[in-house]
Amino acid sequence: MTDKLKERLSSGGMNLAPEADTMLVGAYLGRWLPTVRGTVKERTWRRHEEVVRLHLTPSLGKIRLKRLDALQIQSLYQAKLDSGLSPRTVQIIHTTLHKSLKQAVKWQLISLNIAEAVDPPRSTKREIRPLNPEQVKLLLEVAKGTDL
Repeated sequence: MTDKLKERLSSGGMNLAPEADTMLVGAYLGRWLPTVRGTVKERTWRRHEEVVRLHLTPSLGKIRLKRLDALQIQSLYQAKLDSGLSPRTVQIIHTTLHKSLKQAVKWQLISLNIAEAVDPPRSTKREIRPLNPEQVKLLLEVAKGTDL
């Protein structure tokens, strides 16, 4: 058996599209984005485009799509957290990547959505601190005489 045939058999990729062997993550995301535009709200699409442009393509764009692994993705998430992004923003990055890879599976470019093997960070809930009685009085005094 040839090496390519062995690789396809072991990866379960016998039915993968021919371009799957050479396609880079960045090129794939560039092809995926336009196909999503009519299926989601404009604001959601703009957010996907921003995530792809600012976070996914610079970090993962030069990796072959079929070679993308969970450790690379988990490392990306940690690097984004370390750079100061909030856990919620990293969750949005995860959502965009997961959605795009789900489509890649449907298009038979990859056999497995590797983003499913990665845990995005959990958001931390902030405790709500209500105003104390003095702050309420001050707020009402300042608002007195206004439409509020």
